[in-house]
Amino acid sequence: MEASRLEIETLTMMFHQFQSSAHLDLLDSQTLISLIVNNYQSYKVPDRWRTLPFQTILNLIGRFAQKPLSNEGGDKLRLGQSISDERSQYVNWKKIFVLFALASSSIPSDEVL
Repeated sequence: MEASRLEIETLTMMFHQFQSSAHLDLLDSQTLISLIVNNYQSYKVPDRWRTLPFQTILNLIGRFAQKPLSNEGGDKLRLGQSISDERSQYVNWKKIFVLFALASSSIPSDEVL
């Protein structure tokens, strides 16, 4: 793997990890951290990502935080009724995934274009 880029296979694997662990667009922050750390430990992320301070991951979580739907105002069970723990924080995993994909790409040089 190139030291600064994610490979297509890794992006595909991460997409499936996030998607299978999420409900619709939301993934709880602890699961996201766990998936990222597991990929770090498996050396599936670029070298430069392995040196990021943990605070950077926490900043991403804060930046992409979303509140789950609540069950207020209706009779149907919605996301949030079963996971309404105030301490839980949820992120839009699709936006974070796009950020990972774009951050791992490089701008082509004039010669490549």
